[in-house]
Amino acid sequence: MTMNPSTYFLASGFDWEPGQVVDNSTFRASPHETFFLANPSKSLLLVPDYMARRATEAVFEEIRATLYPEKPSRRLALYLSRTIEDAEFWVSKAARSSYRIYEVSDLERLSVADANYVWYNYCVRLHLDPIGQSRRIFSDDVASEVEHVASAYWRNEPTESHQVRSRIETLFVGALQVEQAL
Repeated sequence: MTMNPSTYFLASGFDWEPGQVVDNSTFRASPHETFFLANPSKSLLLVPDYMARRATEAVFEEIRATLYPEKPSRRLALYLSRTIEDAEFWVSKAARSSYRIYEVSDLERLSVADANYVWYNYCVRLHLDPIGQSRRIFSDDVASEVEHVASAYWRNEPTESHQVRSRIETLFVGALQVEQAL
């Protein structure tokens, strides 16, 4: 149960009204959910970026369950930002004019963790070969790098030392209240 409510920012393609409650069941409607489908469509299986993200999600979940079980699963979490700048980044990344930013506060916080998205994105690239096709087989070096990167993500390791600005995503399990559209 939440003791002190926190304010977050939610980038979403849904239309939310002030006072509306959003919880993790809302996430099922997200395009991100397709990475977890047991039997994705054949057309999705032909898209290298989809396959790379699907493989990344599998590795990240395995590392989380093994080394960081107290952190929320990416599959079950709502994706939030702690700053308006990071929320604006997610809107621009979505490249959809229908996305808006909402200020939300937690009503019930079951689990929350900050993670550096840059590591996720880097891991996706490791799953692609030099010509942009999905890797089917990893060398031991690439497999080790994938595991290292997944662990860095869950530790929320900064990337500034790599000359890349950290992009923090907050994984949230619980219930949120929409305060206002920004």
